[in-house]
Amino acid sequence: MSKIEDKNQWHMGFYGAMELEFRLEKELLEFNREFQLSKKPLEMDMLIIKKRTNVQLINEIGKIFRKHNIIEYKSPKDTLGVDQFFKGLSYACLYKSQGKTTDEIKANEITLTFIRDIFPRKLMKWLGESGYIVECNIPGIYIISGNIPFLIQIVVSRELDNKNHLSLRLLSKQLDIESAKNFIEKATSYKNQGDRENVEAVLKISVNANKILYNKILEDEDMGDVLLDLMKDKIDAKVSAGRAEGKVEGKLESIRALMVNLNYTAEQAMESIGIPKSEYNKYIKELK
Repeated sequence: MSKIEDKNQWHMGFYGAMELEFRLEKELLEFNREFQLSKKPLEMDMLIIKKRTNVQLINEIGKIFRKHNIIEYKSPKDTLGVDQFFKGLSYACLYKSQGKTTDEIKANEITLTFIRDIFPRKLMKWLGESGYIVECNIPGIYIISGNIPFLIQIVVSRELDNKNHLSLRLLSKQLDIESAKNFIEKATSYKNQGDRENVEAVLKISVNANKILYNKILEDEDMGDVLLDLMKDKIDAKVSAGRAEGKVEGKLESIRALMVNLNYTAEQAMESIGIPKSEYNKYIKELK
């Protein structure tokens, strides 16, 4: 997998995680993925428009939100350093200049949020040494103030509460099993189709990044069944396509889909699509 494909996968998981993060207040917000800042390819990861500026959001990450809220997400392989910090600031400045009339978009109506799994130690040290004030009153949420025209926060998802911010905590290569189980249990209550699709997007990247952990969850019969059910639509579509072909290649495609998306063993995949055990060796040879 190329670096670009890997980055895109993490960002797809992030988009789903953010919409789940604010699912209880989504009627107050407008989500814009990859918001373009110019005619040339220059875009922010996410722009969240707060529809009612006089309403205080309950979500801890959204407490600083004003009308225009820029979100920059850094995957586990991405760096969040001094240059990336100023790049985010430049996005906020460019966005501020997008108004159709002079000063239509007010600087005090813009916030900038950086989200990363790991604490950006070097950046935080630089901010302190450079005279900026860094405050952390909520675990994982660092408010940056000083000589800056916008409200800024850095969210370290690994440090967030593992009950209130589960979707973002799952975007990690070092996920703890308690957070994974809590997310799976909570996600079963989501009935809205959009929420279910976001759950699938988060689980897809989380499962691929934490295969050993999810193998343990699959070994738990009850929890494993719940996990499979949450990803059922994605898996069933691929399995059905393979079955419809009715050929070895079609079944091989189904087996590979289950192995990639749910980290099944070849035997588990073959059992789930009804291949007789007497034919296991034939398919295993084709998979190599």
